[in-house]
Amino acid sequence: MDALRELPVASWKDLSDVLDKLSAKAPNEVLYLFRGQSDKQWALNSTLTRAIGGLHPTKAVLCESYALEYFRSNVRRYAREEEVPPHLPLQPIMEWWALMQHYGAPTRMIDFTKSPYIGLYFAVDSNWDRDGALYIPYSCISLRIG
Repeated sequence: MDALRELPVASWKDLSDVLDKLSAKAPNEVLYLFRGQSDKQWALNSTLTRAIGGLHPTKAVLCESYALEYFRSNVRRYAREEEVPPHLPLQPIMEWWALMQHYGAPTRMIDFTKSPYIGLYFAVDSNWDRDGALYIPYSCISLRIG
């Protein structure tokens, strides 16, 4: 990803103006994805990357494989019966990662949303003593919330 351009946002009006400009390009289409993080200093990393730190890639893959197999064998402990489709064992690995992430397991996936407001929720939900960030990757803009 190119270097991020930061746009400080001091008020709801400033933020609204930026979002209006983004949506004016194609009001009925999703042109941007958003990611909110409650600390703008955090790198844009997955929970798995944060959990394993600087492990050698071979060991990181082993950790990921272990976590996946552990989750697969214990999925009924985490999910309610109606949340586990009967064909789940046959699902592609991405489906498993999505389910794991939903239940808080570290995965290589990074959540993005089509809604800037959902992204903003995650940017301000915790770490009240720090500036959050709303990432808009397609435009390479980082908005500093605070």
